[in-house]
Amino acid sequence: RTDSVQIFICGRRYVNAAAPAGGDGASWATAFNNLDDALAYNAGGCGPEIWVAAGTYRPGKDHTGNTNPADPRRKTFLLPTGVRIYGGFVGNESSIEARNIVAHATILSGDIGTLGTDSDNCYHVALALAPNSKSLLDGLRIEDGRANGSGQFSGAGLDVLDSQGAGLYVTNGAHTLRQVTIRDNRSTFGGGGLLSFADSLRMERSSFLDNAASTGAGVFASGTYLSLTNSVLHNNTATGTGGGLFLNVANASLTGNTIVANNASAVRLESGQTLLANNLFWANALGGNDQQSGADVSKQGAATATFQHNLLQLPYGNYALGGTEQGNVFGVMP
Repeated sequence: RTDSVQIFICGRRYVNAAAPAGGDGASWATAFNNLDDALAYNAGGCGPEIWVAAGTYRPGKDHTGNTNPADPRRKTFLLPTGVRIYGGFVGNESSIEARNIVAHATILSGDIGTLGTDSDNCYHVALALAPNSKSLLDGLRIEDGRANGSGQFSGAGLDVLDSQGAGLYVTNGAHTLRQVTIRDNRSTFGGGGLLSFADSLRMERSSFLDNAASTGAGVFASGTYLSLTNSVLHNNTATGTGGGLFLNVANASLTGNTIVANNASAVRLESGQTLLANNLFWANALGGNDQQSGADVSKQGAATATFQHNLLQLPYGNYALGGTEQGNVFGVMP
């Protein structure tokens, strides 16, 4: 089935923060003025395609659709299965190719209370719960989640903790991030920027910047498959391990990424088989020391890795790679 047929059946909806209230989302002229309404729209029982104009959007409902939950910080953008969200539009385009995601930033913000005060920000800016769920996020910025609560709730038979997954929290299924920036999110435990228990997680041309958590400050991932391609992990801070990325994934591929200025071991491999190819590692630290073995990559015994054509900041002897190695460059300024 082609994309054009899928759009016709499922329906495309338009969102523009500058639009007047009362729109039906069927066109730019009658756009919804909030993302919640577009996410709630479900034509023919399948997830909608949503085009979102530049602006800042804040969740107004919790995962049950309640606009006035007992804990307002439980408000989140709940992603229905099959949803495809594209940002970066002015609000008059007729094709995805016509948008400019840099000039026209579409921001999903967790700053739902007093603006600029993060103690009342939502625990999870966006959340995918549905069994076997699928989603595509393209051209968005996700920021200012604060997962520092002590409670939890159940959704789709799963427990969701208020202390992890501040930016984006995905529980299962298959999810793709393309040209997404996840920045300035904080979690008490895992996954400051992104927490994933998905079967498949693909991230392309995306950035994880200035996130913080105990483990996996940029990304914490546990599942079957993960790929990170042509992306940036920068200045993510963990109090435990995996400042940039914590992987507990059966099969993973990290290719063509820039991994710079993360702490607590920029990439932590906990299990499974990981390919690292054509990546740049620089100015990462372990224990506050960017000359410490394991600052770029560390692993525990069950994990295996293949290193091909990476540029790494320290001399060869600082890397206990313990896997297949080919064409890497060590200790040379990029």
